[in-house]
Amino acid sequence: KDTVTNMLDMGTRFFDFRPGFCVQELVDLGMTEIRHQHAVLPGAKWVDSLTEIMQFLTVHPSEIVQVSITSNGFAQDSMVPSAEDLENITQQAYAASGVDNTIKIVGPEAFTMTLAELRASNSRLIMTDSNHGPTLNALDAWNSVDWATIDPSTMQAAFERIITPSAQSGHQMTTFQVQAT
Repeated sequence: KDTVTNMLDMGTRFFDFRPGFCVQELVDLGMTEIRHQHAVLPGAKWVDSLTEIMQFLTVHPSEIVQVSITSNGFAQDSMVPSAEDLENITQQAYAASGVDNTIKIVGPEAFTMTLAELRASNSRLIMTDSNHGPTLNALDAWNSVDWATIDPSTMQAAFERIITPSAQSGHQMTTFQVQAT
């Protein structure tokens, strides 16, 4: 797995993060940090990922990054952190070395602003949180049939079939996941 910094350096500007607590069995073993989760598999610590994004934005003052926070695929409801838990981690990231703490984090309201307005107001981290809202009206091509593949052409065909200008009308965001499951 690449670091968040490497992904940013390669051009990634949208992240689907699922920060959460580990399943109880791992908490019992001492893994208590909020980490990126997928089912029962813990990944990177959320504070580290968020800090890397903030450090990148500090060094690249014209860049904007979007983070979608969800709990899709969590094995247990107890894995979902509270809004206060996430805010505490945000404050830790702001306090980290090499972070410009004047960078503003904005939500869905960012989609009513131009890039110039976002940059001028230093609103360069867009975070949407489907657990604590407000959420976006998003068009997403992902489905369990077309993505159950090792052939990327099935995902391409789904994209061409599902992501059309008329389908996008009325949506605040369009998501196209490019990973086979």
